[in-house]
Amino acid sequence: MKKLLILGGNSDIGTKIIDKLIVNNKYKLHVHFNKNFPKKKYSKKIEFIKKNLFNINEKNIKKNFDSDYDIIINLVGYVSNQSFKNFTLKEIQKTILINSLAPLFVIRNSINNMKRKKYGRIINTSSIGTKFGGGNSTFAYSLSKYINEFIPGEMRNLSSNNILYNTI
Repeated sequence: MKKLLILGGNSDIGTKIIDKLIVNNKYKLHVHFNKNFPKKKYSKKIEFIKKNLFNINEKNIKKNFDSDYDIIINLVGYVSNQSFKNFTLKEIQKTILINSLAPLFVIRNSINNMKRKKYGRIINTSSIGTKFGGGNSTFAYSLSKYINEFIPGEMRNLSSNNILYNTI
């Protein structure tokens, strides 16, 4: 049974993916959420991880997230509603940490186990805002999702271990 982590599982896309996967017994689901998640709607087969990614750091990633995931889907989507004209350094740092850096640390934490198993799937989500500059109040969000489109060279090299890394 593949161990699958959905980061940002309380998003609209996250709940749709859970609805599709919950009927399939091929996956042991781990669902990360920050708040407002209808846990009662879902099976006891799901392990829930309630964690605000803004309060997470490199040292406590291992404590809060397992390192043995076969599949990681990053759907985290914190939106700070700041325009380019009004963004603050503090808010843009927070948005990038939550949407991009914290998920990268979770992903990095699982790479060695994926290599050992010779299997891994990593999916990051981007945003149409990265192509068109975002909306009037989503500058920080669009920038953080643009970062997710960067694929480190080391990740491309993992394909020889049957580990695929994609951004959609």
